[in-house]
Amino acid sequence: MDPYFASRALTLADESGLDVRATAMPWIRWTIEKQLPDGRLQRYCRSSSENWSACQTADADDAGLAVWLELLFRMAPDTGLPSAWQASATRAGNFLETLHDPGSGLYFVSPDLHACLLMDNVEIYHSLRVIATANRRFGRPAQARYHELKARQLARAIVAKLWVPRTQEFRASTQISATKAFYPDGVAQVYPWLFEMPTPAGDPKTAFRRWLRPYRNLWLRRQADQFPWGIVALLAYRMADCATVSRWMASVGPLQGSAYWTVLDETLFQLFEQHPLGVPAPSR
Repeated sequence: MDPYFASRALTLADESGLDVRATAMPWIRWTIEKQLPDGRLQRYCRSSSENWSACQTADADDAGLAVWLELLFRMAPDTGLPSAWQASATRAGNFLETLHDPGSGLYFVSPDLHACLLMDNVEIYHSLRVIATANRRFGRPAQARYHELKARQLARAIVAKLWVPRTQEFRASTQISATKAFYPDGVAQVYPWLFEMPTPAGDPKTAFRRWLRPYRNLWLRRQADQFPWGIVALLAYRMADCATVSRWMASVGPLQGSAYWTVLDETLFQLFEQHPLGVPAPSR
């Protein structure tokens, strides 16, 4: 189990207007207990119904830590982070900053993988904006401005280092690949639109419709990748593209409960089921 998926499911559900506190609070307590002293999270295996232990390193330290920070700041009361949360956030934030590459302005995946990924860096950008918003709620305007500045700087670095004017799309990684695939190359394009990062692609709705032309069938029929990529359906949901959301929901039946079905996909499926387009989700 990689904590990234549960934390991302909770942040996106919260962002979509669902009340996730009853699930988020015990999850936060559990994860803080498992966090390494240096701030990292790992992947965990269960040997019994209660006994979870670290069994592998995280898939991506940069995105995992960014999403963890986002969850803490989203769930924090208006008085600020509780002391245990603050200690966890400080450790996570300090480790995340060790992955920052001053030369490019981007973040490496991990200490052992010095590649900078579009998806991960967009998630860090979004986390910085969430932290800024939370600090305004806490009455800490200087901290809010600091994180807003960091977010703007990161957005500029993402465009400067990964946008390709000739093709009018982003490279998925600073590592050059001779071939392109639906994942990561195609999927990566939707992340700036989903997380509201301004891009040279222009209007997100127009850009997403353009993206669907070559990728719709690859995605919905899983012709190039077995995973359902519910996060693309979430973008369609936010773009009020009812037909695309409905097609995704109809297509994923065989995957539910399989090894390809993550807690994130299940959360998004339930969101679409409980709050179909045209019926607004309740605000927190």
